[in-house]
Amino acid sequence: MLSTLTFKFYKTLLRRYVEKANTPSEHKKQEESVIKVFKYASKTVPAYIKFLKDKNINPDAINSIEDFKSHVPLIDKHDTFIKYENNIKDLCVDGKLGDIVSILTSSGHSGRFSYGVISKKEDRSVKTLVDLYIDYYFDIEKQKTFLINCLPMGVKVPSGLMVVADVSVRPDMALALIKSFGPRFDQIIVVGENTFVKFMLDLGKERGFDWTTYNIKFILGEETFPEGLRTYLATLLGKDLDKTHKVIIGSSMGISEIGLSVFQESDSAIKIRRALDKNHELRKKYFGDIRFTPMLFHYLPIRLYIEALKIDTEDPLPELVITPLSMDRRLPLIRYNTHDRGMLFSPGDDLLVNTERPKLPMVAIFGRGKGIKTGERTILIEEIKEVLYSDLAVASHITGNFLLSQNEQGSKPVKMRIQLRKGISKPEIKDKITEIFNKDYSDVIEIELIDFENMPLDFERKLPYILN
Repeated sequence: MLSTLTFKFYKTLLRRYVEKANTPSEHKKQEESVIKVFKYASKTVPAYIKFLKDKNINPDAINSIEDFKSHVPLIDKHDTFIKYENNIKDLCVDGKLGDIVSILTSSGHSGRFSYGVISKKEDRSVKTLVDLYIDYYFDIEKQKTFLINCLPMGVKVPSGLMVVADVSVRPDMALALIKSFGPRFDQIIVVGENTFVKFMLDLGKERGFDWTTYNIKFILGEETFPEGLRTYLATLLGKDLDKTHKVIIGSSMGISEIGLSVFQESDSAIKIRRALDKNHELRKKYFGDIRFTPMLFHYLPIRLYIEALKIDTEDPLPELVITPLSMDRRLPLIRYNTHDRGMLFSPGDDLLVNTERPKLPMVAIFGRGKGIKTGERTILIEEIKEVLYSDLAVASHITGNFLLSQNEQGSKPVKMRIQLRKGISKPEIKDKITEIFNKDYSDVIEIELIDFENMPLDFERKLPYILN
């Protein structure tokens, strides 16, 4: 556990770094770090040494960031965790697991797993960074904070500053803790997947919780969500997100192979995203012809080198390629393609009307799914989420769970099953749901409303959304 004095020291260092993070001198240091970690991995990691040899890459010839981007091959889960699933140590420095104290596991959504292998030294820095991140946005050093971790079992949120309860995906446990312990803290922070958090807040309201009486904040994770969901959750809390300069409902994106919290939302990032969400001409200017607003996150360039590269010729969106810059990693990853669709993002003055220019660099995240094809059109799950949460009345009647299934030979329309909340009858909401989809989807989606009991809702796993 960090002492108060030590935490204040690290906090000062972080805030000083943020002020200069986007300067040319820091960019130069970041590029030097990239070459350093590449050279280290190329001489110490058995699997990576073999990989470079098979690709005819001479590590000694890579001496600049231009060399790195031009000649160092990309890797992904298949080159690493799948190829070496029976010999993970070969992915590690010196071919040894060494003093590992923690292992992060991916969701396994693709059917195969990847891992984050954490050494003792790295583990100490992870705990420090988690507290620093949360303090940066939620001021936990000055406020007695109770964090309720509702991420699926096995995902921990380490902290030396907060009281932490790990309840996994048990909404009844979370509600009981809020009721019993919440009033004894200055603030409560709930960490969970967005559909779970909605379920928990809706359930609490049904059970008589007055959410407006709690100083409760949320960190959403696991998957992307639309601004309409953030607005809906804020409405339950009695908050107007456009009249606050604090993070009330924020998001953090972790990638198991890279780290617990790789990207984070700030108040500025949220305000910029909400501006894009309200003005589709601006959205088109920055992102082209997409039917949803991507997530916007910050990252620390001292920790990560990020590239956005066009991988799939049939997909207009690039994918994120990440090189972690820590020399303490037991399992280095060089130009690792996460297959998250995203791009580097810099807001112009037209997006800064209600907020200051962010000091940290940003990425826009579009999600992973390729969507489902119907005729000449591809429907993405992110755009369906945006429509479902575009109307607060609809949002209050659904769980957020839906499933798209293809008709034979890709013909129109795609079938979509939408799960209603428990106790909601179909007639009272059917017309409204049909209305909001008819504008852009009347000829491509056939809607079927499903009673809560007749559709699975498993918070332990990522919702599938598309039936394979």
